[in-house]
Amino acid sequence: MGVGKQADESQIKQAYRRLARKHHPDLNPGDREASERFKEIGEAYAVLSDPDRRRRYDQLGPDWAQQGRNARARAAGTAGGPRPGPAGLDDFSSFFVHLFGPDSPFGPIDGRARRSPGWPPASRYRPPGPAPDPAGRPGVVEISLEEAYRGALRQLRPGRNGSYRVRIPPGVRDGARLRVRTPDGDSILVVRVADHSRFRREGDNLEVEIPVRFAEAALGGEIEVPTLGEPVRIRIPAGVSGGGALRVPGRGMPRTGGGHGDLVVRVQIAVPKDLTPEQKDFVRRFGASEDSSGE
Repeated sequence: MGVGKQADESQIKQAYRRLARKHHPDLNPGDREASERFKEIGEAYAVLSDPDRRRRYDQLGPDWAQQGRNARARAAGTAGGPRPGPAGLDDFSSFFVHLFGPDSPFGPIDGRARRSPGWPPASRYRPPGPAPDPAGRPGVVEISLEEAYRGALRQLRPGRNGSYRVRIPPGVRDGARLRVRTPDGDSILVVRVADHSRFRREGDNLEVEIPVRFAEAALGGEIEVPTLGEPVRIRIPAGVSGGGALRVPGRGMPRTGGGHGDLVVRVQIAVPKDLTPEQKDFVRRFGASEDSSGE
């Protein structure tokens, strides 16, 4: 994952989220290598985010890849071993089987074996996370901000007694811990909410930047603003400044006790790049009038 051996939990989490976004199949349609890399990242994070598993991983040192190949060969009863999966991931997965035993959540990913826990059965993968571990280690599930807004239903596979569904409530926050009932007993699931390309969450409020034309900023007007639900039309007051905030009540994230937070619209004044001669003349005269009035 590109982190040093002394990386702490925060650094590992940042690296995972950065790489998961980069290689996510939804952002790389048809790219088999990105899809396999995405699964590899999920496996690595599942180990490095667990203190006990990470300790055992660290004990093998830099020769883990060779030990993984040896384990794969021993499991097949031949020096050649089974056919490697794409991008060398079969070595990677067999290594974890050797390290954690037959109950390891990681198996060969060449289509003949089960998927890693937390992966849906379809080819359209979502950011991964191991299913909750009945032994007490929490599982991790990553959802989009849209799913956090409306709630989500996920199918998880613990790998022993079948799959089960987890209902994620609307308004859930990043880092929330949900108690879930699995076929192996109750466990904890940690929710991670992915960053959004347009909206930023602050508590129960959402922030969004909206470009406003110079004329609208100077004279005022009405514009349409996106939300995570239906778009809304808001009034731009005359003379609004760039960076100014306009608050739209009740259009933010759902609150646990009912209702919604607010939508905070940050105004970004869009300055036109190409002006006609008439427009340039108008701007010059406008600037001259400001100078003469002392404003």
